[in-house]
Amino acid sequence: GKSKRNSRAIDTKRLSTALAGRTAKAHQFPQLSVLEGQTSHVLRVTQSAYVADAKRNEETGIVEKKIEVLNEGVTLEATVRKCGPERMLVTWKAQVARSTGSEFAKINGTDVELPELAITSLHGRIVVQYGRTLAIRGLPHPDGETEGDYVWLIDITKVELKKPEADL
Repeated sequence: GKSKRNSRAIDTKRLSTALAGRTAKAHQFPQLSVLEGQTSHVLRVTQSAYVADAKRNEETGIVEKKIEVLNEGVTLEATVRKCGPERMLVTWKAQVARSTGSEFAKINGTDVELPELAITSLHGRIVVQYGRTLAIRGLPHPDGETEGDYVWLIDITKVELKKPEADL
């Protein structure tokens, strides 16, 4: 699939060093920490309320507005499973929602908004060593801009297992 082009296992320190001199935003990359066997997600969305419907109450005659919330931005989700000694299978999914405008209508004398979203979904699977970080390119910056150097990070947290203590 496309995962080889969009995601690659890297060393976090090397990434930070490489990017530190190039942009101050390097330390503000969205970072997701995932433990073995778990699914984690990070959201970078802008929420805005809008009037989705307007109903007239039969008894009072008052028009009641129905308010809904529009989520625009990026959701990144990752699941990590052990697949060999010191090796983890990372399955990631990203969803990018962008507003493409709104239609407006009048219902019961109230302006109602019908927002439209363009949704792009990306996903991939990759085998990564324990303790490494996965960098995913091609997702937009949370402020909506797409920058060539902007990456989203998935940190594959190594779970230290305690050795059972010997009975004395």
